[in-house]
Amino acid sequence: MGCIGGGSVDVGIEGIDEILSTVAKKLDEINKTFNNQELLDKKADILKERHQKLANADKNNEATLTTLIKELNKKDLEIDNELIMHQLNKMKKLYEIGLEYSKILQDLLIKQLEKKLQGNKAAALIQKQIDKIKKLSPAQFLDSEYAKPLKDLLTKKGLSESLLDSYIKELTEERSKRRKEERDEFGIKVNEYPNEELYDALQKNLFKEMLEETANQFLEKMK
Repeated sequence: MGCIGGGSVDVGIEGIDEILSTVAKKLDEINKTFNNQELLDKKADILKERHQKLANADKNNEATLTTLIKELNKKDLEIDNELIMHQLNKMKKLYEIGLEYSKILQDLLIKQLEKKLQGNKAAALIQKQIDKIKKLSPAQFLDSEYAKPLKDLLTKKGLSESLLDSYIKELTEERSKRRKEERDEFGIKVNEYPNEELYDALQKNLFKEMLEETANQFLEKMK
């Protein structure tokens, strides 16, 4: 909901509740489709193998032990990165739905405002607002006040950078706990090498890059 300029012309989108209901169902379906159980099972096997190799390793041969740990750490990091990318790919699908319905809402709002032009004392204000809305890309419209209900729904259903950050933090904390347990169980002094264990998502902002890339791809499809 909103108003035009300093006037009182309503720019709320009629019928938005029905549209949001449809969007919610599509988003729920995506969330169901992107089940990560297969990756979690793969990770469980990797960690089981890791434990067995460390149990059998010669703890007195520091050079060989260090090489082994670094190899195991690489596999550990790779599966976590796969889990992170799985979440990011799911968010990409959510965003694609968001852009699709952002365009639908944008066109609907323009039509509704155009109907208000004839014989309206605020016609000039309405036309100004129509021109402003027409200039917005689907991504820009989604980020505007007009599409706030849709943006809020997307966030609620999982399209959230903070949610991705929380997931990465959870993986990091789980790994840190496992490594401490390893050191205690096997009497290993060092089994973490921070400079080698950076998640792909922390080396650059993959979330924002995904949003930009997906928005550009959507514009290309529109052309």
